[in-house]
Amino acid sequence: MTDSVDPFHDISIFGEFKDPALEAQFRAANIAVELPRTRYFMLLPLLSVFAFIRQDYSFAPNSFTFYWLLGARCAFGLFTLYCFFTLKSMRDDHRIDRLISLWRLVGVALIPMIDSTRPLIYMSYVGSAIVQVVYFHHPFFPSLRRQLLPAALLSVWEIYLLLAWKQPLYPTATPSIISAVLLANVIAFSMAWFVHDSRREMYAAGLLAQSLRAQIQTLEDILPICSHCKNIRDEQGKWNRLENYLRDHKEMEFTHGICPDCTSKLFPDFAPGKT
Repeated sequence: MTDSVDPFHDISIFGEFKDPALEAQFRAANIAVELPRTRYFMLLPLLSVFAFIRQDYSFAPNSFTFYWLLGARCAFGLFTLYCFFTLKSMRDDHRIDRLISLWRLVGVALIPMIDSTRPLIYMSYVGSAIVQVVYFHHPFFPSLRRQLLPAALLSVWEIYLLLAWKQPLYPTATPSIISAVLLANVIAFSMAWFVHDSRREMYAAGLLAQSLRAQIQTLEDILPICSHCKNIRDEQGKWNRLENYLRDHKEMEFTHGICPDCTSKLFPDFAPGKT
């Protein structure tokens, strides 16, 4: 356990402890809590992935494009289920991070595939893209650093698709959409950073409380004892004989005898070695 933790100064701009050992300790302690939530949260995109199959068919019925998109959606669904069941038995946070990051990138690759098949004037995908950007910023298990890349790649692609491919009906639509995508990134990143930072502040506060309790226990275990008569001062300031204090506070009972040194001093005729 870290001896001194300042939760307000030991957390970086990416919402991680600056001390790598403390960050690793935090992540290891939170796997059991955060990983189940992450696994079930990964299932949410499956609802949208399969809900829009009918829309694919309406844009390209009985065509290669439709069956290609259907295969891509099914492949993503199977990969999501693979990650869902594989993560259940994982305990290495680095492997968990890599697998979830790969799953995010696969999802990011699927979204542009779908958007590129829509008509040039079809702009409803933008709302879905903004929702996906916010989703990829959601502060579940991976570190904030790994959450940035998928959201950034998706945002860049959607802006590129808008500028180079799509044909909005209104001239003001393009800057408005770009502003909305960028603003979604800023808001979602800020919320994710706040959650990451808050979790680590709570963990650091818990470590600090444990450290203080240990120090208090140490202070309680320090007994003021008279250097001459060996009496002990209790919490009320009264001096007690050593055996009385231990009997009252430690529930100990005493039986009296005499050691060889004291026997030699008090009863030299009976000292050990005398005949």
